[in-house]
Amino acid sequence: MWTIPTQRLLDGKGDSPVEVHCERVEQRVLELEKEILALKAFRNTMSRTAALPAEILSDIFLYVAFDCRLNCRPAAWIPRVTHVCRQWREVAISSPSLWTDICFRTPELMQLMLERSRNAPLTLSHWGARTRGDRRGDLPILRTALNHISRTQSIDFSTRNGLGTLGTLLTQWPAEPTPVLQTVILKDEKDSFSFPGSFPSEVPSLLYLELYGCKIASWKDLPLGIKLKVLGLHAHASAQRRPTSEEFLVALKRVPSLRKLGLSHILPVNQYTAPLTPTGRPPFVLSEVQALGLVDQAPALINFLRTVDISNVSNLEIEVAGRLGDHASLDDLFAALALSWKPVVDAGPKFIGIREEYSFANEDTIQLIEMRFGSSRDRPQTLRFTVRNSGPTISSALGAIKRHMDLSPVRSLAWRGIWMRTASCDVFADLPNLEKITLDKTDVKSFVRALRGGPASDTTPFRALESLSMRNVDFGDGKPRRRAAIDAAAVTFGSLLAALQSRPDPVPFIEIRDCRYLRDSYRRTMQELLPETEVMWDNSEMVSDDEDD
Repeated sequence: MWTIPTQRLLDGKGDSPVEVHCERVEQRVLELEKEILALKAFRNTMSRTAALPAEILSDIFLYVAFDCRLNCRPAAWIPRVTHVCRQWREVAISSPSLWTDICFRTPELMQLMLERSRNAPLTLSHWGARTRGDRRGDLPILRTALNHISRTQSIDFSTRNGLGTLGTLLTQWPAEPTPVLQTVILKDEKDSFSFPGSFPSEVPSLLYLELYGCKIASWKDLPLGIKLKVLGLHAHASAQRRPTSEEFLVALKRVPSLRKLGLSHILPVNQYTAPLTPTGRPPFVLSEVQALGLVDQAPALINFLRTVDISNVSNLEIEVAGRLGDHASLDDLFAALALSWKPVVDAGPKFIGIREEYSFANEDTIQLIEMRFGSSRDRPQTLRFTVRNSGPTISSALGAIKRHMDLSPVRSLAWRGIWMRTASCDVFADLPNLEKITLDKTDVKSFVRALRGGPASDTTPFRALESLSMRNVDFGDGKPRRRAAIDAAAVTFGSLLAALQSRPDPVPFIEIRDCRYLRDSYRRTMQELLPETEVMWDNSEMVSDDEDD
C-alpha cells in the first residue's frame, strides 16, 4: 500500500530512539512534498493551457486584468495569473503590455508595474484615492508616475482631498516631450485648479481632453490641436475667470476635427461683435461637432447660441444654471437655439419626453425635457434640456419651446415622474399629429381635464390620439386614507370615461398598467362604454367592489 521507504518508517518505530525516528519521518515528509510538487509541475506541462502559445496566454491575461479593473479591483488580476504555475508567471512577467495600466494602491506596486512595463505606452489612472494621515495627499505618488510622461499614452487623475493636488501637480509638470499622449482627464471635485500651468501647449497626438474644476489661465496656451476629437472644459459654478468671445472663438478654430464638445460655467458673457451672415445665421460654424453639452447661466448660453452655428450637432444637451430672473430670458434662449440649430428645429420634433431622474454627480433630482427630431433617418437629433429646482419650471420651459419651435410634427409624448400641470397639458392639446401619449408615475387629473376640453371649445383636444398608456398612476390623488383615495379614484376615472365617450372618434387603444385604487368593475365598465376601443388592463391594484371602511 505504501512505498518501501515509507513502509519501513512505519514498521520500524522501536528500532531507534524516538528523536532519531522523528527526524527520519520529517525527512521523509519533505521528500514526499518535493515529489508532489514535481508531479504537479509535470502534470501542468501536459494540460491544455500549457500548449497555448505565450502570445495567446498574454492576451487572455489582458482580458482578466481588464475585467478586474472593470469591477474596481485593479490589482486582483496579479495573483490570478502569476501565482498559478511557473509558465503563467513567466509569460505574465515577460508581457510588458500587461503591466501598463499602472495601479497606485501602494508606491511599491506602482514601481513594480513601471519596471515590468519596460518601454510600453502607459495608462495612468488614479481616481479619488487619499493617503491616510499624509497631508500631502496624492501628490508624491502622482509626481513619481509622471517621471515616465514621455511614454504615457493616457492620464486620468481625479482628486477629492481638498489639498489642491492637481493645481500643484500642474505647476511641477515635467518639461519632457509627450509624443504618444492621447488622453488627458483631470478632475478635482472640491478645488479649482489653474490650467495649463506647466502642461505643454503642444501635444501632437492628443485626441481627448477633459478638465473638471478647471480655471483656464491662458486660452492661447491650451493644448489644442488639429487631431483633438473630444474637448470638455468644466469649471465650478463659483469660478470667476471667463474668456472674451474673441479668445473663445480663436480657441475653437484651433480644433477643426472636434467631434464632441462639453462646456460648463466657462462660456464668455460679453457679446460677440461680428454680424450675422447674409442668410441670418450665426457667424461661426461648428462644422464637425456631433455632440454638444452646455451648462451655464442664461446670458452666456444665449450669447453662445447667437454666435455659433450648431446645425451639424446631433446630440445637444443644455442646462440653465441658477435662476432665470424672468421668462423673457427663457424666450431669448429658445429663440437663439432656433437660430443656431435652425435646420433641426425647422424639421420639428417627433417625440417629446418629460421625466425626472436622480443626478449622482450633483446628488439631487433633475427634470428633463427630451426631444427627438426627425430631419435625418441615418442620424437622428436629440435635445436634452435640464431643469433644476432653482431654475425654470417644466411648464414655462415647454411654453417657451412652443413659442419658438413648430411642435406640429410631434407624434409621441411620454410623461414620467413629474406632476402634470394644466399649463403643460395646454401645450400639447392642440397638436395635430400627436398619436401616442404615455403617462407614468404622474397625476392624471390635469390631463383628464384637458382631454375633456372646455365648454366653449369647438375643437377636440388631442384629436389625433390613437394610443393612451397609463402606468403606475395613483388614481387616488395621493390621499393618505384608503377610503378617500378610493373615492378620489372613482371621480377621476369617471371623468376619464366621460372625456373618452365625448370624443367624436374613439381612441383605438388604451393601456392601464400597475395603477392604484381602481375597482374591479371599472374594467368591465370601460369595455362596455367604449366598445370600439381595445383595452389592455394589466397588474393594476384592484379594489373589491364590496370593500368598505
